[in-house]
Amino acid sequence: MAKKKSDSKEPVSAAAPEITALDAIRTDEYAGQGGSYLFDPATGKRTPITSEEEISNV
Repeated sequence: MAKKKSDSKEPVSAAAPEITALDAIRTDEYAGQGGSYLFDPATGKRTPITSEEEISNV
């Protein structure tokens, strides 16, 4: 007999879906603004980069 998904003993994760850079570009507070941004995948947030020094450290 084939197993159904409901028969699985694996826990179901309730984690929020991962936010990608493209999601952030479309929806964050900087959406529609030009410039350079550093995307943090852990938080799903972008931070504006304002100087050449910050860009070279990335």
